[in-house]
Amino acid sequence: MWQTFGHNNAKNILQKQLDQQQLAHAYLFTGPAGIGKLSLALEFAKRIVNATSVHPDILSLDLAEDSSVESVRQFLARTNYSPVASDRLVAVINNFHLASNVVSNSLLKTLEEPSAKTVIILVSATKQLLPTILSRVQNIPFNALTTDELRNYLEHQKSVKTDSDIDGNISLEQALQLANGSIVKLDELLGDKDKLSELVDKVEQLDGCLSGSDYQRSVMVNRLAEYETEELSELLQSWIHKSRTRLGENPNIAKSIRLAMQVDQKLKQNLNKKMVLTHFLLNAKV
Repeated sequence: MWQTFGHNNAKNILQKQLDQQQLAHAYLFTGPAGIGKLSLALEFAKRIVNATSVHPDILSLDLAEDSSVESVRQFLARTNYSPVASDRLVAVINNFHLASNVVSNSLLKTLEEPSAKTVIILVSATKQLLPTILSRVQNIPFNALTTDELRNYLEHQKSVKTDSDIDGNISLEQALQLANGSIVKLDELLGDKDKLSELVDKVEQLDGCLSGSDYQRSVMVNRLAEYETEELSELLQSWIHKSRTRLGENPNIAKSIRLAMQVDQKLKQNLNKKMVLTHFLLNAKV
């Protein structure tokens, strides 16, 4: 039984390849942050080499910690070594979406001449990588966990009763809705009640603004424009995830969610924050 929670489609694909002993020479695990991609990649690696803990034939590198060209080249050079304690050598590279073009091209050289005994697993928050890399890996897509899946995680993995309140003002259901489908985010919110309370307030204020007057919307534009991009992205993602639970209640919700998703993408492109927010807040309704 797999230990990583959720993502049964990905597990079924990987297990079938393990059973048939028909592994790809390289995989790309893509999906939102904090949903279990890396956990499943490392568990898959252990199954490949038949290990239960740390193993000499499992190599790992996190580009969020070190993305220098020299470090990556040294790491990739190690993938040419022969395995020492199993039939395969598995190399896991986390946060590959942070790779520079030089780093990506270094990996491409390795993918073009793969070792028969090496399996490379790239873990990335996006599939927006070099087409030449995408054509040489098997993509395994991951989706954010649903609220029901997160509820199941708390009940069965953490033995938490999800019908309870966190405190007098915030329910556990609110935390589930604001976790953006991420186990990591859910654990973070439940471990920091002040942050959870602050996020609940921000989402409710944004929701209220979208059903308010033009003046309220203009005030909100100025307020949100002062947020750091990462903080604003977190707020938008939380509002989007919560709003999806109301899709059947209001015909305006679907359009507003699409607009919020566009804002999040534009912010990552470093477009004018105030201009992007103005277009969203003047056109979105709930």
